[in-house]
Amino acid sequence: MIELEYIVAIISLLLIYVIYQNMVKTSKDARHIRSLALAVENLNREFYALEKKVNKFTEEIEITSSVNITHADIQQHVQQAITDMAQPIAASLENVEENINEFNEFKENITRRLDSMETGMKSFSMPSSVNGSMDDDKIISLYQQSKSAELVAKELRLSQAEVEFVLKVHKIK
Repeated sequence: MIELEYIVAIISLLLIYVIYQNMVKTSKDARHIRSLALAVENLNREFYALEKKVNKFTEEIEITSSVNITHADIQQHVQQAITDMAQPIAASLENVEENINEFNEFKENITRRLDSMETGMKSFSMPSSVNGSMDDDKIISLYQQSKSAELVAKELRLSQAEVEFVLKVHKIK
């Protein structure tokens, strides 16, 4: 009976640990998603600012087209403006790429940890029964005599859960 209590306590602690790890993972995932969302929002703002600048330059070009400016000068001015506007976007994209790489590494690490924990849990085995094989034989014998698990438990002065456990271990019920 005490062994069962220890086993239940160990399983409970392992379950609490798995839940805790899941909560930690979820909170870290949420932080990474928020940082990615912020980076995307910054990109959208920069894109909007670039769009405004392009419109402004287009208007300036239309105004200056009436003046004698060569096509090459206009093209050089537009090219320089585009280059100046593209640099912050490239920097933001690099930041987003770094965040994605960090997130993927974090995800792989968590996956490895969970796989390790699952492997550990699979190797954990329960004893064949709580009270020994003699009680197992009695439980099985009474159950096979068409008695219910509840009656077997009462007759042997065991809990119904213990009886059902033994039957499940021996793949009878």
